[in-house]
Amino acid sequence: MKPKWQKPLNKNDLKHLKTVAGCATFKQFKSTVEMHNKWRTENPKNEPCWECKVIARKLGLEVV
Repeated sequence: MKPKWQKPLNKNDLKHLKTVAGCATFKQFKSTVEMHNKWRTENPKNEPCWECKVIARKLGLEVV
């Protein structure tokens, strides 16, 4: 059974989080998204992975 935070995600999203983003928990992914937002604010040319952006939006996280 999936944890509550994983329910909006499909199998490919979960695989991406585990293999590419290196995140196993919501807390880790939220921290990663916050770091991406900080980098993006400091330099607009720093673009996070599109899949990570889509996953973040599915989980209700703000993406800059």
